[in-house]
Amino acid sequence: MRRDCLFLLVILLLLVSCAVPLENVPLQPLEKIEKYKHVSGFDFSSYNARNFMVTPRGYNGKYEPLGMLNFVVCEGAAMEEKLLFIADKHAKEAGLEDIAVFEWIVEELDYNEILEYVYQTAISMGGNAVVDFRITRNDKTYVNSPGYPGVTVPGVEIYGFVIRRLNVPLNDYNSLTEEKPEKSVDHNK
Repeated sequence: MRRDCLFLLVILLLLVSCAVPLENVPLQPLEKIEKYKHVSGFDFSSYNARNFMVTPRGYNGKYEPLGMLNFVVCEGAAMEEKLLFIADKHAKEAGLEDIAVFEWIVEELDYNEILEYVYQTAISMGGNAVVDFRITRNDKTYVNSPGYPGVTVPGVEIYGFVIRRLNVPLNDYNSLTEEKPEKSVDHNK
């Protein structure tokens, strides 16, 4: 008798451990997923013009370590309801009605915006370079309520080491766009 109870208890525990937790299944249908941040395929030339370096490699010169960057950017998505019209005359006569379907509109990652965020973050830390810069895909999949489609939104995860390269001046972001005043010469000396 005890052996049978123990066997049933083990089977019950195995079945319960395979169940999907209820907190992972939405009770209401998902209709919108908000955007969150995370980066690939960049043009570093505008940052080079600002005397700011971004590289997947290390830096061999003298530098001061300032901190690590690690963040995720994931785009948003919104569900739209679309109506499929039944155009067939015989189907209409048979009682078939137009059908509502749901479709996700997923935003695209803006890599230039993401790289600018990396730059601004590093500058705010006092850095003039991000070394060991890495980007990995980090898409996020959302399960929806029954009858509504799930969605996968694109995302990336960024890693980097923020440094201040010594003997390399920090350029002000605005110094590239503002006209510099001409140096005045005092001829009375």
